[in-house]
Amino acid sequence: MKEWVEKTNAIGLKATAGRYGGTYAHSDIAFEFGMWISAEFKIYLVKEFQRLKADESDR
Repeated sequence: MKEWVEKTNAIGLKATAGRYGGTYAHSDIAFEFGMWISAEFKIYLVKEFQRLKADESDR
C-alpha cells in the first residue's frame, strides 16, 4: 500500500511501515471502503444517518 500511495500521490491515505505502522485513510474514504466491503455496514451507516437526521428534526 505504501508504494501505491507514493506512486499515485494519493490524497487522504497514509501508509507507514514498521512497528506501529499501518494504513490510515480520511474518514470519507474509510466509510466508502467499509460500505463496499460489507452490505451490513452500509445498512448500519444509512440507518444511523437517518436516525441522527430524525433526532435533529425533532429538536
